Amino acid sequence: MWQTIVDKQHWNMLASAHGHAQFLQSWEWGEFQKAYGRRVLRLSWKDQVLVQFIDMPLPTGKFYWYCGRGPIEIDPSEKRLALSSLHQYLKKTNALFGRIDPLKSDFWKTAHTLNQKPIASTQPLCVRLIDITVPEKEYFEKGIHQKTRYNIRLSERKGVEIRNGEINNFLNLNAQTTERNQFTPHPNAYYIAMIKHLSQNPDQWQDCSVKIWEATYKGTVVASNIIIYFGDTMTYAHGASSSKHRNVMAPYLLRWRIIQDGIKHGYKYHDLGGVNPPADSAGLDNKNHLAYKPSWEG
Repeated sequence: MWQTIVDKQHWNMLASAHGHAQFLQSWEWGEFQKAYGRRVLRLSWKDQVLVQFIDMPLPTGKFYWYCGRGPIEIDPSEKRLALSSLHQYLKKTNALFGRIDPLKSDFWKTAHTLNQKPIASTQPLCVRLIDITVPEKEYFEKGIHQKTRYNIRLSERKGVEIRNGEINNFLNLNAQTTERNQFTPHPNAYYIAMIKHLSQNPDQWQDCSVKIWEATYKGTVVASNIIIYFGDTMTYAHGASSSKHRNVMAPYLLRWRIIQDGIKHGYKYHDLGGVNPPADSAGLDNKNHLAYKPSWEG
């Protein structure tokens, strides 16, 4: 049966051990959501299936539970029985419904048989996932496109430097990026709260941690990335760049230094986030919703 989990170490120990660990299912991400005014529900099915739900308000005064990149299936054989009773558990909380954005599309094979309906995904249907378990030199020479290698070396020659970043620098660049690319960002308070509530020590694998990286050119910050670390995976969460000095290719060197650091600290994957689905990936039951790419395309 489903039970609520109230112990951080127990939750993160299980959630971080899952291959391609998902920070959206980490304890710290839930605490960040709480700080942002949302309720969090952490459920375990015999420690074999885990799911973290976030309370999402609706205009009617009702709410629904949202699960991003879950459930975590430690023992997939338990999934069907666990899901069959999940609806009834959530119904007792007075939620209007529960919404799940699964990591893998084969989740819906089980959900279909339980009369649970697939809907449009909030999370990207495809991500670019880089295997960084190979030696650094080998990855640079064989795992990166020639043009990307050229841009990295160009950035080095131009004198771009990489350092630990600051949230105010990211916010300044983010304003430029969103204006340039015409999209609406999160409020600044969202990024500030995220940095505050996630751990600042990415060496602790069972903690979900965050680090801001930034690139400077002649003393001016020209690019900034927010990287979230959890389990075996470091994820590119947010990025921004200056509208000036774009010819020095700072984002390329910044990404490469982040990857080098991940290799050094023993991470298995660098998740670059959403990419366009393959041309043949029509329908929610297509196997290509999660695209594993062995190379970094710049």
